[in-house]
Amino acid sequence: MPRRSLQDTWNNAVIAAGLENFHAHDIRHIGLSLVAEDGASERVVQERAGHASATSTRRYLHSNERMHVDAVEKVDALVSKLQQGKKRKKA
Repeated sequence: MPRRSLQDTWNNAVIAAGLENFHAHDIRHIGLSLVAEDGASERVVQERAGHASATSTRRYLHSNERMHVDAVEKVDALVSKLQQGKKRKKA
């Protein structure tokens, strides 16, 4: 498909969807951001994106509230597990 036809098709789809200022590259950003939010390491996101530099990849690694909650829950679970181990040793 000629580049101009592809661009026209994209623009028509964006307009039909009622979107503004939405570009094809935005889909790539959304996809990589979702992979990062799902817990993929920086290196995995970098390889999936084909970035030579980790600096480029870091744009996709922004944190969100759920990631912070998950991190706190993991620390809480670890602390609880360690406390359970100490209680068993004393008993």
